[in-house]
Amino acid sequence: MSKIDSNYSDEPGAAPGTDLIERTTTSPAVYATPGTGLIEKPSSSPAIYRRKISSDCIIDGMPSEKYHGEPCITPSISSSGLRKIIHDCPAIYWYNSNLNPSRPAQATKSAFEIGKAAHDYLLLKDDFYLFNTVLNFDDYRTNVAKEARDKAKAEGKTVLLKKEFEPIKEMLESIKKHPFAMNAFKEGKPEQSIFWKDAETGVMCKCRPDFLPNDRRDVPDYKTAPSANPVEFKKSFFKFGYDQQAAWYAEGIEIVTGVRPENFFFVVQAKTPPYLVTCMTVDQEVINYGSMLNRKALRIFADCLEKDEWPGYSNQVESITSEDVPWWVDRMIAEIMT
Repeated sequence: MSKIDSNYSDEPGAAPGTDLIERTTTSPAVYATPGTGLIEKPSSSPAIYRRKISSDCIIDGMPSEKYHGEPCITPSISSSGLRKIIHDCPAIYWYNSNLNPSRPAQATKSAFEIGKAAHDYLLLKDDFYLFNTVLNFDDYRTNVAKEARDKAKAEGKTVLLKKEFEPIKEMLESIKKHPFAMNAFKEGKPEQSIFWKDAETGVMCKCRPDFLPNDRRDVPDYKTAPSANPVEFKKSFFKFGYDQQAAWYAEGIEIVTGVRPENFFFVVQAKTPPYLVTCMTVDQEVINYGSMLNRKALRIFADCLEKDEWPGYSNQVESITSEDVPWWVDRMIAEIMT
């Protein structure tokens, strides 16, 4: 049987290895009415089933909130979770995860919403308005504007003022002008959800590539950033664990489809005019390094799950030694002593 599921749809049993637990439906289409400020007509979505996943598969059309919730029969982990364990600690991961029954509401920053909307506009095309609403107001000072914003947010949508949407359209035009980026998101599908069981630990794993080409060979990831300068992106690359992300996605794609991506690359776009674009590939040595970190984090996650213990940074008294002194402090000391 193929490991690739066709759709996250309303057909019972459409996803092998899943257990049907609930049927849900999306909201009907909302049409523009006088005074609402809604300037685009979103389309409706078919009814869907929410399933619990137990085996290797790719699912089309799984809503983002379902993927980021707990779609598997046992606790699953994604690239962001593994990176949180490595770059922070298990306690921080657990506190902000679905495993925490008292998990605080996740605040959404405006800059994140703009980045997400740019991501959706590039990848989802006509489906952009299923998840985003553009309001024809200059601000939210009027009650009508506030009500329209609150209504859209209650539906789970990202809300943009018209003036916030204009730069997003300009960003897409900039991508279209880049000789490499313009072809990166063609001949494939956006945001497919990939699930697999790790052979060593038995942990359910997941990833959600921005775009999966039909041939699985050259896999892009879209990032918005303060700058598209390659020097600046390289500085943030390891800080944000993008080496782990590249390795995790490559592993998941290979396990589920049998095809190892030949290239994993980032399409980096500045969030400020003129919205420059840079494409950055990741070589195999860097991916190997990310794979080692992922394996370490996955073992830690499995151990924490088994023991139900999520340690912090350290229970010991830590020391700051001369080996920790940064180079610029060394230079200051040398200048003082001369």
